[in-house]
Amino acid sequence: MSKAETRMIQSMVYWVRYANIQDRGWPGKPLHAPAATRYPNVLAEIDASGMYLWAPAQHAGISEGVLAAVLEDNEDLTLNGLCGLCGLYKRRMSYMVARTLQVIDPATKKGKARQRALADLLKQADGTGIWRRAGESVLSRLDRGEPVTYAAYRQAMDALKDAIYWQSEEGKAAGKEAAHGR
Repeated sequence: MSKAETRMIQSMVYWVRYANIQDRGWPGKPLHAPAATRYPNVLAEIDASGMYLWAPAQHAGISEGVLAAVLEDNEDLTLNGLCGLCGLYKRRMSYMVARTLQVIDPATKKGKARQRALADLLKQADGTGIWRRAGESVLSRLDRGEPVTYAAYRQAMDALKDAIYWQSEEGKAAGKEAAHGR
């Protein structure tokens, strides 16, 4: 594992711990303790989603304490647990079990293409308010030449696509129908 990947994992663990301490407490190690995980992309998905630990733990069919151990103590997940998380985040098993953190590197050709796609989507999402924050944050890091997790990039793209849809005439009509129970 590279130093950059290790730093990203430590940062994600810190923020997941911090958010959960604010909610219901953290069942694992102290806030600044070092962490190691076999599932860096599971950690990235939890971090990017902003979900508290109880939600992915529930989908995995395990306790918050077990999931904390998976994220910071190199513990293993069961196949059922992995399937639950794949369903929650709509990701393939191969991605979720990969030992390498999947990142978007703005120095690569593919990274530059994804950076342009995000910038274009942000332009289309002008006027959508809060939905732009994740996209702006991810794009800002890419513009500075910093890699971002694939999970953070995908979450930002999905939020922007949703915002654009709900601002469209079709989205507004769907919202009205849903509000009236049709």
